[in-house]
Amino acid sequence: MSEIKVDQLSPRTASGTVTLGSSGDSLTIPSGVTLTNNGTLTNNGTVDGIGGLVLLSSSTNSSSVAELEFTIPSLSDYRAYYFYFTDLIPASAGYLRMQLSTDGGSTYLTSGYSPQSSGYIDVNRTDVSGVANGIYSNVGMYIFPKNDNSAAYSTGVSFQSGVYKRSASPQYIAIQTWFNSVTNSTTSPINAFKIFMSTGNVSGGTFKLYGITN
Repeated sequence: MSEIKVDQLSPRTASGTVTLGSSGDSLTIPSGVTLTNNGTLTNNGTVDGIGGLVLLSSSTNSSSVAELEFTIPSLSDYRAYYFYFTDLIPASAGYLRMQLSTDGGSTYLTSGYSPQSSGYIDVNRTDVSGVANGIYSNVGMYIFPKNDNSAAYSTGVSFQSGVYKRSASPQYIAIQTWFNSVTNSTTSPINAFKIFMSTGNVSGGTFKLYGITN
């Protein structure tokens, strides 16, 4: 086996691209080697055997809209997903809500949400819904798009953390964290979702979707 020793690989032109291997090749990082990322790691294919979170998409909303829609890519490559957003501003007091889709966002499920038994998932707790002039800050949730062990998919969303920031005291109010499941009678996994308010528009917000590889 040949070996090349260098201190740095750089493209021939400024801001160019260095390509390792060709389509169909396999690149191996030996056991005991540490791979450190100090920049941006973009995944355009299948990630296998790398633990942790892989950033799949990042977006910022800069307008006032009735709802925000997101798609879930690469359903076969990840076991679950983590969705994070911050600085989302509701136009008026109300519930932040979520609906799931199995057809890429063409339509959204309006039944089967449990334990709420409603046509949507309520994200925040009751005492937040009556508070205006606030901001949803640092809200995170896990999304489980499919069940590997069942023909009829049992999917779900688990809200793990979040706060609602307001000018009044107390300034920070915890958003309710519970598990909401959806059971479908078909084999279609969740591949899109949207968030919206029970009344009024939303503006602002930075959103990131990560894939969980193990």
